[in-house]
Amino acid sequence: MLPHYKSTDCIRTKFTDCLEVSTGLNGITLLKGIELKSRFSGSRKLIVDARGMLRNKPQKPPKQKKDSQPKQKTQYKVNKSRVSHILLNYINSQKGKKTLYFYTISFPAGMPDNTAHKCLNSWLTSLRYAYKLKNYLWITERQKNGTIHFHIAIREFLPIILVNNLMKKLIHYYIRKGEIKWNHYSCSRYNGVDIAKDRISRKVTNFAANTNGKIIASYLTKYISKGKELFSRQAWQCSKSLSAIFTKYNMTFAEFERDFLHYIDVDKPIIESDFFTFYGWIKAPPPEIVFLLHTVNSKAV
Repeated sequence: MLPHYKSTDCIRTKFTDCLEVSTGLNGITLLKGIELKSRFSGSRKLIVDARGMLRNKPQKPPKQKKDSQPKQKTQYKVNKSRVSHILLNYINSQKGKKTLYFYTISFPAGMPDNTAHKCLNSWLTSLRYAYKLKNYLWITERQKNGTIHFHIAIREFLPIILVNNLMKKLIHYYIRKGEIKWNHYSCSRYNGVDIAKDRISRKVTNFAANTNGKIIASYLTKYISKGKELFSRQAWQCSKSLSAIFTKYNMTFAEFERDFLHYIDVDKPIIESDFFTFYGWIKAPPPEIVFLLHTVNSKAV
């Protein structure tokens, strides 16, 4: 069973409770005319039941397709907010030394999007077998030359030479199949997998070292925010384990006023709309929120 904070039963929700305040590691959202159903939200796979126990989320029945409607091509874009929430909560869920590294995977110019995705999926499969890789999140970005490349966030520090060799073998394979217009000699010199480093010191950057999340936000803004671009295939994806992460803890307005009002500047909302008002934390998220999300996600991941 998940823990409580102070004297408030923060897990069990009474039938009369009106959960209209949603908190996360980056700030707090005051909802307008919208009520939430449970204390924890944001997970695609799990729910926290009335007893404080983790349960699989009930699956919705598939929508029936209407034959009369012409099939439209689906287009995808990066949900930078969702990506940021998952990564911050993944770091927060870790026990012991917290680590997160960003790897960039680049391909030969002109490589088709479909082939790039095939290479990525096979590369990840190899890492799952070779290095027991379980938790990851990748994002697509299109380069100036029109070829896509990927940014992948993982906790493990992987040997650069070995992960390059894994991708090199895959590129050789698709050259032989005729899907990549590149020669085998150039491929033998492939070195397109790299890890993010500090520009000045050239040391590998541990994105979990900065606990307030600014370093992640800066990276995503720099590389991903061109993010209005649409892709014909998934623009980002995470492992099943990370899709189970909870990103929000919800409460009543009375609980917010009593325990968390002093953590925000009520005169400086960051986003205000007809449906909600969002405030960033003045300094850092409240320890209670950090602890609750850490506890539930350390069990969920």
